[in-house]
Amino acid sequence: MKKNYDKKHMERSYEPGELVAVWTPIRKIGKCEKLLRKYSGPFRILKKLSNVNYLIEPKDNPGQDPLIVHVSRLKPYFERIDETSLCPVQSDVRCQEPLPERMPSRLEAVNLNICGWGIWRLVSYEV
Repeated sequence: MKKNYDKKHMERSYEPGELVAVWTPIRKIGKCEKLLRKYSGPFRILKKLSNVNYLIEPKDNPGQDPLIVHVSRLKPYFERIDETSLCPVQSDVRCQEPLPERMPSRLEAVNLNICGWGIWRLVSYEV
């Protein structure tokens, strides 16, 4: 068993000041566990106590008592990006190149230009 664990294990370490999310599974009666949030945060790393333990505090409430957390319960925290700020909403999405008037009855790959992103989709055309 140890050999299998060691094959996939990746050692993680965090520096003081980094933001992390902490795994805290919450089970609520009548709620689907699959859809509940498993991580809470953001937390700020205060100090590395050992190779596997860290002292953390909430980013938004720094006066709260610090917690000692094992590294296996931590993951890097990334701020959410507002998707509407990435590109303006377009009601009309068109292909970059005009489609030929007559196409064979088969699947074709079409390049769609959505907010500057080239996205390929399979489209079925009939004669």
